[in-house]
Amino acid sequence: MGRMTLYGHFRTRTDLIEAALKDALGAGAETLASSDLEDAREVMARLLASSWQLAAESAALLTAAEEVLPAGRVRELHDEPARRMVELIHRGQEQGVFRADPPTVWLVNVVHIIVHGPTKEVRAGRLPARHAAEW
Repeated sequence: MGRMTLYGHFRTRTDLIEAALKDALGAGAETLASSDLEDAREVMARLLASSWQLAAESAALLTAAEEVLPAGRVRELHDEPARRMVELIHRGQEQGVFRADPPTVWLVNVVHIIVHGPTKEVRAGRLPARHAAEW
């Protein structure tokens, strides 16, 4: 696709990056949305496996978004997936498969770190990609 075509759809590079990030986050949200009535442990396992792949594929996009979007916007774009994650955690707690004693926000952040942590380590050269993908 040519530059003229892109700028015909997006006024600025920032608009393009935000749209691409929304699209990438939508892929992860699909996993959560399609799993409302299933076992929370299985859903979490599927989510972590698919999210690692998505995070690895969109690492450069996330870096670009953090550089060009206003402070807090990347976090805002994660609000809907985070809300769905809260619902999944609550369901897992009700099913007795997730701990109920830590605060929910803490558990959501742990999942976020599990998904994004290995990607950052690969980008920094501290973890070979093959090891990050094997877990």
